[in-house]
Amino acid sequence: MDRYEGQYVAIVGGAVVAHGRDAEQVYETARRKHPDSRILIGQVPVREAMILWAVPASLSRNRNQKPSGQ
Repeated sequence: MDRYEGQYVAIVGGAVVAHGRDAEQVYETARRKHPDSRILIGQVPVREAMILWAVPASLSRNRNQKPSGQ
């Protein structure tokens, strides 16, 4: 999967049939090559770390609300 890192891939029958940075273009290329097949489109993740910031649900509803006790 390193070959397609960060790209969209079109898969037909377990094989990558098109790839690139534009999902719509990848789909159109795959559709032209395999007009009668079911096409799966996905994006290959990059190796960069993803950092998620968790906020309590009570705070996420109202961004202007300060946490209790402050």
